[in-house]
Amino acid sequence: MNIGFIGAGKAGTALGRYLVDHQKPVVGYASKTKLSAEKAATFTHTRCFLSAQELASASDLLFISTSDGALSSVWHELCHACDESNLSLKGKIIAHLSGCVSSAVFENAATYGAFVCSAHPLLAFGDAQTAHHQLATAHFSLEGDKDATATIKTMLEELGNKVHEMQAEDKTRYHAAAVFASNLVLAPLDTAVKILSTCGFSEDEAREALEPLIKGNVENFCRKGAAAALTGPVERNDKTTVEAHIESLDSDSAALYRSLTRALLTVAKQRHPERTYDNWNDLL
Repeated sequence: MNIGFIGAGKAGTALGRYLVDHQKPVVGYASKTKLSAEKAATFTHTRCFLSAQELASASDLLFISTSDGALSSVWHELCHACDESNLSLKGKIIAHLSGCVSSAVFENAATYGAFVCSAHPLLAFGDAQTAHHQLATAHFSLEGDKDATATIKTMLEELGNKVHEMQAEDKTRYHAAAVFASNLVLAPLDTAVKILSTCGFSEDEAREALEPLIKGNVENFCRKGAAAALTGPVERNDKTTVEAHIESLDSDSAALYRSLTRALLTVAKQRHPERTYDNWNDLL
């Protein structure tokens, strides 16, 4: 089963290299620019294709690994090639890597005989050079045609990845969860660094000092869950300390602190259902 990638960004390049490293037959890349396709092909030891149509013809499984906004236009380009030239998608699997967009973006796929799905790796792709190693422990979420999801699920499970199947209507909410766990946590971390900079820390010193705290907290959460991992003044029902924190902060940091503390109270109540936290409302 020959595998091709339209789009040579971090996710597509990393996944291609991961598959190549595990002896899966990746034929190559086509991209918006020849240079990006060449770079991805070089990194993955595959070929650079000059057009999406040429790559589609050579592939049995085609990943469209572009940005979310480009998925529809790439798909319509392939459909146009089917209508106007000799490209056939019959029996081919077309997949994209978006976390938020469902396979419904591949409109009228059945008309062209294609099986379509989305296959999202639950991973933050910092760069392809390191991410292809991290893919070994990544979970993948699949939704779409059964023939497509079954084929990709089998391939990924052969590589040792865990696979989760979901419905199209769950995709956006699923992706929001991923953003909470990945992107949004950076806001309070960056705020912590900025606050420490007012206490005499350089930015590098602040990140270094916070690293054990951050890693320990995340490790505890992953092992035990939020309620069991919770420590600090909210867990202790220490309203006095929280009030002092808020008074010490600038308005933006204080607003973020209040918002996160309100959310954290829900976790604290799970850990200590016998406690009453009603008297926190006036502070938050």
